[in-house]
This record gives sequence, C-alpha cells and structure tokens, in this order.
Amino acid sequence: MVVCDLVSLRERQKYTGLIYGAFAIGTFIGPIVGGSMVEHIGWRWIFWLNLPIGGLALLSLIFFFRVSYVRSGPTISNLRKIDYLGNTLLIGAISSILIALSGTSVERPWES
Repeated sequence: MVVCDLVSLRERQKYTGLIYGAFAIGTFIGPIVGGSMVEHIGWRWIFWLNLPIGGLALLSLIFFFRVSYVRSGPTISNLRKIDYLGNTLLIGAISSILIALSGTSVERPWES
C-alpha cells in the first residue's frame, strides 16, 4: 500500500485502519444504496453519486492528511530505480487482455 510508504511507522496503524474501515463501510453500504438507486431512479445515477463522494474524499485528503518525509535523493537517481522493462511488459500484457476481452461481441461470441 502506498500509505505505508507515506506515513511513519507510528501513524501507519491509524491510516491503515481508516482505509480498511472505509472499505468495509463501502462494501456493506454500496450494494444497498446501489440497488435502491437502480430500482428507483436508474442505473446511470450510480456514476453521478461518485462525484460528491470523490470530492469529499479529496477535500478530506487535502485538509487532514499530513505527510512529513525526507527526500531519498535526487530525482535522477530515483528515476534510475524504476523497472522500465517490467512496467512495459505489464502494460503490454494488460492491454492485450483488455483488447481481447473488448473484442467479443454479437459478431464474435465466446464460442467462435
């Protein structure tokens, strides 16, 4: 998790608990609210519901999340640590899977 890299060891439990608590609440409430919205006002409104929730999350992140860290070195040396070959292979593999999955349709069903 990225949060474990951003906060100190002392604060890690607090932030990890907040993240997993929000995930648990969303897992419980999401299907209930989503099902109710689909039944009463339509499935497209579920996507509009993400805007205020995302905005609230962004505002709370800006106002409450404070990170104090020490730079690990110059930017050039940090860029040299990136696994460019691995990232390229991962992007290629995921893109291939998504293209293959999106290519299925009525003209080319799974049985063909």
